[in-house]
Amino acid sequence: MRLRTKILLVAFCNIAVLVIGAVLLMTFQYGFRWESALLRPAEENILNFSRLVGFELEKAGPEGWESTLARLGQEHGLTMRVVGEDGDGIVGGRGALPVEVLDRVKERPPPFDERKGRKKGPPNGRPVFLVASSGSPRAWIGVRMPIGDGENPPRRASLLMAAPSWFGFPFFPDFTPFLWTLLGALGLSALCWWPLLRGITRSVAGLAKATQQLAEGKFDVALAHDRRDELGDLSVGINRMAEQLRRFVHGQKRFLGDIAHELSSPVARLQFASSILELKADPALLPHVTQVQQEVAHMSALVNELLAFTKAGLQSATVKLVPVAVGELVERVIYLETAGQGQVTAVIDPALVVQAQAEYLTRAVANLVRNAIRYAGPAGPITISAEREAGEVAIRVMDCGPGLPVDQLEKVFEPFHRVEASRGAESGGVGLGLAIVKSCVEACGGKVTCRNRIPVGLEVEMRFAGPLD
Repeated sequence: MRLRTKILLVAFCNIAVLVIGAVLLMTFQYGFRWESALLRPAEENILNFSRLVGFELEKAGPEGWESTLARLGQEHGLTMRVVGEDGDGIVGGRGALPVEVLDRVKERPPPFDERKGRKKGPPNGRPVFLVASSGSPRAWIGVRMPIGDGENPPRRASLLMAAPSWFGFPFFPDFTPFLWTLLGALGLSALCWWPLLRGITRSVAGLAKATQQLAEGKFDVALAHDRRDELGDLSVGINRMAEQLRRFVHGQKRFLGDIAHELSSPVARLQFASSILELKADPALLPHVTQVQQEVAHMSALVNELLAFTKAGLQSATVKLVPVAVGELVERVIYLETAGQGQVTAVIDPALVVQAQAEYLTRAVANLVRNAIRYAGPAGPITISAEREAGEVAIRVMDCGPGLPVDQLEKVFEPFHRVEASRGAESGGVGLGLAIVKSCVEACGGKVTCRNRIPVGLEVEMRFAGPLD
């Protein structure tokens, strides 16, 4: 549920709680009854109708009461009866009255308070009362009225009218205007709240998007900070944090690049010296010379990968993207990495083009192919596919190896991260291969993810923008 919806619901619930609280206070503190609100606009109509019924009954006489009451009830779509003050039947109706109706019929007017000039207690003695029954019919209206036969003194009685619901009575006014008024009031309340809600939710959405970008390593965040409240202060703080992180990461990558660059010359000299030493060394020392050469080669590979990693990260903002034929590039990478041995197959439309930087895309695909051969080559075929999906180009490198633990799928793109459980140090590598892939892909404006295949294998997916139309 959206935040603005939650706030609106809380506001409406608050209004409802206030209304219910006011009703409860009026009910228990001042003896207010819900029927009073319904009766006020309809009471005069009900009393006039009861006078009409009394007049008709008096004119018909006791022998015509039943037929007269039945006729009036049929004309107005009501079930009608007249009962005595103790609930005993006088005219019309069969069967016992509902308990709720019988209790209201037996109520007596409160005694008169001579000092204050009014009746004591709640106004239970009103001539008109409403009752909601738990049985059928559910809605009842009662009118206290005298009834006589013209010969004997009139006796106290109650005219009862019943309907399936309150909408079945013809006495109540049309509540449609009241409903429209209520809806209008709620709409005006929503309009009053809307600017505040829209401002808050837009700011929160911007903050969420900015933090997501920061989590993905994108530090070019520039939140608007025109608000003069806590959200505005938070936007300023996030902007400042993003700038500090950008400087820190940029400085770190530049530092690594500088170190790698400075190490290149000493490592090259060591390689040259070890080659001369191999030619002039005593045969008994050759195994040690070979070991030194292997270590120097490892150092050289580390320096080269550091240079590639920092170069992609530092130049990502200035990379110029051009159309690159995916099929041709992948075929060239497969030939260079497999020496034509057929370990990797490609399923790519030759006409497929992607917006990228050719050098970075080549390095990314080459690293993925190299990793797949190194860790999953003997397990089965390695396949590279590419297809256009929703305006993007998805390039996938799939193998049949052991895959990765689920908790490592996000971490493998971090620099110097190694998954020792399935890809040990004895298999080679310095933990920068997939980090270089991520840097190269992001430098081309793309995104890289990986997932385990079913039943076995690993799939790495790179997504780039498609060709410009």
